[in-house]
Amino acid sequence: MNKITTLVVASTLVLVSALLTSLSATESFGAWRSAGKAVVSERLASMQLPMHYDVDEGLLRRIHNYTVLGRNETEAMLGRTAMFRAIFEAQLQEEGLPEILSFLPVIESGMNAGIYSPAGAAGLWQLMPQTARIHGLTVNPLLDERLDVYKSTAAAVKMLSGLYEQFGDWGLVLIAYNSGPAKVTSAVRAAGTRDYARLSRYLPAETRVYVPAFVAAAYVCRYYTNHQLIPRYPVFSREGFRSVRIHEQLSFAEVARVTKLPLASIARLNPSFKQHHIPRSETGHLLILPASSTARLRETLGTKEEENGKYFQTTYVVSGRETLRSVADLFKVKVEDLVRWNGLRNAKVVVNQELQLFLSRKALLDKV
Repeated sequence: MNKITTLVVASTLVLVSALLTSLSATESFGAWRSAGKAVVSERLASMQLPMHYDVDEGLLRRIHNYTVLGRNETEAMLGRTAMFRAIFEAQLQEEGLPEILSFLPVIESGMNAGIYSPAGAAGLWQLMPQTARIHGLTVNPLLDERLDVYKSTAAAVKMLSGLYEQFGDWGLVLIAYNSGPAKVTSAVRAAGTRDYARLSRYLPAETRVYVPAFVAAAYVCRYYTNHQLIPRYPVFSREGFRSVRIHEQLSFAEVARVTKLPLASIARLNPSFKQHHIPRSETGHLLILPASSTARLRETLGTKEEENGKYFQTTYVVSGRETLRSVADLFKVKVEDLVRWNGLRNAKVVVNQELQLFLSRKALLDKV
């Protein structure tokens, strides 16, 4: 393809894309499809999704539902997604899995951390009680860790990793996540092939549409701006949130009293604590709070302060694949000091966890 042809094709796609975003909810699906199929196909191809799919009418209707008919719901979902994506991606990177899987909770829960299904699944990743317990999560009337974004994500990622070891194909992994590995194994046996297109007719009806549903969700999360969708962030999360590890028992009422936060906001950010009470834990529970509220809580938890003249007190928020060791190396402090300053009982840290540091003023000046 020469440069002139390439420019013509690119210009055509831009014009069609502009037409696609201008279509209102009153336009028919047929008009939207005619204008947009080439653009959607081009964008999906650029995403290089690691599973087989067809850009057919079913997939296009799902994208149309997200971008035209259900715009309000999509914008709210995109706002919730922004709260969790960094946590998902860090866990997926740690396990060596495709980051595109971070869009899976869109079709599982609509990115609602506290949601339950009629079948008894719960949380962002919609884990069943037995599955959750197999992966080390607590599920009881006081504590349901399927609703804990960190612990449920770790469990779901381990589950996805195990399914990939079993099937070696991401399309089969997705449908196994939805319907269970036994049904996929049965479908493979009945079809005599592992080819998704040929074995799909042996799967339950709701499972046959799972891969297209995932592809549509991934598309809208990647290209929402091209459809003039604007994420609507929850009021309590606009400033960003931080995670504080709590070891001793603590009630939401006490947290609300200290931080001046509404009890409802604390509960919404931390749905895993069913009775609004954080139980004592040797390993610690992560309490999620708006960024501005953690300092007051730390004061209540009684973190020891160092001499004001020699040390500069500050905080650091863990990101990406950082560890306590990498943070210690960054600030030229000891891991043991980080543990002591933050009342930690192990060296495990997670994305958005806030750490308190007492740094030598001389070291800071030398670093500058």
